[in-house]
Amino acid sequence: MEDGLLTPSLKVRRRAVTERYAEVVEGLYGGAGADAVPRASG
Repeated sequence: MEDGLLTPSLKVRRRAVTERYAEVVEGLYGGAGADAVPRASG
């Protein structure tokens, strides 16, 4: 797509999203890493 975040079949380009929004994600989780993200049980 135009901004490079989606493929023509509308799949997410995860690497591009991760690179573009790294600071936003860092701010949300405070640098806690993947271990601090709560997981759904079940």
